[in-house]
Amino acid sequence: MIKQIKAHLNKSIQSILGQKVEFVKQDEQAFTRKRSLSLETMIRTILGMGGKSLSKELLDAKLTVSNSAFVQRRYQIKPEAFYVLFKEFTAPIPLNTDFPIFAADGSDICIPRNPMDTKTSIQIKTDVKSYNLIHINALYDLTTGVYRDVSIQDKHTQHERLALIQMMEASPFRESSCYHGELIAPMTYEETMSSEFFEAWFQKFLLPTLNTPSVIIMDNARFHRMGKLELLCEEFGHKLLPLPPYSPEYNPIEKTWAHIKKVLPNCNTFYAALLSCSCFN
Repeated sequence: MIKQIKAHLNKSIQSILGQKVEFVKQDEQAFTRKRSLSLETMIRTILGMGGKSLSKELLDAKLTVSNSAFVQRRYQIKPEAFYVLFKEFTAPIPLNTDFPIFAADGSDICIPRNPMDTKTSIQIKTDVKSYNLIHINALYDLTTGVYRDVSIQDKHTQHERLALIQMMEASPFRESSCYHGELIAPMTYEETMSSEFFEAWFQKFLLPTLNTPSVIIMDNARFHRMGKLELLCEEFGHKLLPLPPYSPEYNPIEKTWAHIKKVLPNCNTFYAALLSCSCFN
């Protein structure tokens, strides 16, 4: 299994190299001449990095180049290269076409400190150093145990609902037999959610689209007034199932995030993380 995973990853990397003109910034000399930091070397080195300083990571990778040379080379690679690599790596895993079940959730990730980056910089107290965060939204296929998509947002512009809609629109869900050409009751709302707004969406957009009696699982968000929502469900012939504060049995992605956060700090390389987190069930 380990050899198969590595072989498939190598194949996915080779696919990116075959399209490198699409994934490097428009520079006539970018990755065209033979250098110690080729595009393949850069991709493999970045994937193999752990949590050490850049100097130590380069030493572990046996690269005799300066930090600045590596950073300059890294900026010549478009972020899309790693997104496409992710899609290439997961694409061969078949989708449950009868009734795929997806879970979506987001988590904050620390990135190198940069007080000038106003989109990610967080300043809690004036006498405490700021820090920077990005927000990663993941779409997880519960039937296969595989991540299908990811959306990265700046912390100050994070929008999990919008990310979910975008990921679902681009997901393999369209290939399933239960897909009828549109998402059910999609809506984005950029302000603070209120009970009144949620109940209006629930009553006018969601419930009318459910043609058969359904069980609607509802988490314990503060704007979910369960009594009112239960009455609305009964009016339309459905049943509401309120969840206690932590219910991974109905939202398995919670277990996945817990596993990842537990495992990744102990992984020194990408390969170790990949093998440790390849199975989440």
